[in-house]
Amino acid sequence: MRLITPTPLGKLLIVASKNGVCEIGFVPDATPLAKEDNLQNIADYIIAYLHGKNKLPKIQLDIQGTDFQQSVWHELLKIPHGTTINYKQLAANVGNPKAIRAVANACASNKIMLFIPCHRVIRENGEISGYRFGVERKKQLLELERKYS
Repeated sequence: MRLITPTPLGKLLIVASKNGVCEIGFVPDATPLAKEDNLQNIADYIIAYLHGKNKLPKIQLDIQGTDFQQSVWHELLKIPHGTTINYKQLAANVGNPKAIRAVANACASNKIMLFIPCHRVIRENGEISGYRFGVERKKQLLELERKYS
């Protein structure tokens, strides 16, 4: 199942398997809209979230990746809403403090944005960078979280 719907930050793609949501991300504005009634409730929650009107719901996720990627993504789930950590801290949290680049690559491979909050990871110097959907969107998401924390 897949749905593409407009949001305040651009067109959002939601994909689900029989096991749960397996992909959420932004797509180019030229992408045609696609309707899937089973995913519309999730889309509505995300759109309201992006407008600062509610928190994200708990949903069934179908997380697919290598063991290392999954360990990074599970650590991302522990970062409190409205806060950030840096890639070096995240690498230490997964038990491999020298794997900063591998951690960054795992973040970039995350297919379930927002629900696995890779946007909460920043550079050690505090700079916001490295977001698959653009640094400006990452800044907007972080600002939204800070505003509504």
